[in-house]
Amino acid sequence: MTFAPQTKRYLRVVQTSATPASWWSIYDFNVWNNHGNPPPVAYARTSWTPTASSTGGTDTPAKAIDAVAGTRWSSGAGQAPGQWFQIDMGVAQPFVELVMDSTGSNNDYAHGYQVFVSNDGVNWGTAVATGTPTGPVVTVSLSATQTARYVRVVQTSTTPGSWWSMYDVNILH
Repeated sequence: MTFAPQTKRYLRVVQTSATPASWWSIYDFNVWNNHGNPPPVAYARTSWTPTASSTGGTDTPAKAIDAVAGTRWSSGAGQAPGQWFQIDMGVAQPFVELVMDSTGSNNDYAHGYQVFVSNDGVNWGTAVATGTPTGPVVTVSLSATQTARYVRVVQTSTTPGSWWSMYDVNILH
């Protein structure tokens, strides 16, 4: 079913028919935006190469895309402007969203960021997104589809009491 866009926390579906001989079952339940279009889907990360401006010990950039619960990348230092985390997707691909999940180190999310894209890893242009999130799951929904090989998130916050950590990073199309 489709209906006008809503901004709500809860969604309830109420059974209104009287059919005593049939049970009511739901095998799959999805809520989509964009007037019935499915939500963005994450790319496979097997050919990606992540790098970062700094790393804390064994918390290497690869651990942010390894799909292993409990592993993470960490900056190893308090958040400071200019720190960056970058992904080389191997080839230019279109995408509309970036999700950075710091759950597990809840205060170590990027307290301020800019997102840049590049096709050669050298020329970055202007930021395609900026933000100052307030929680450990940072979803960056881009205003327009970007097509690029490289995605770089640059820290803009000065938060010396929190390292910058990510347990999982996804780019969605």
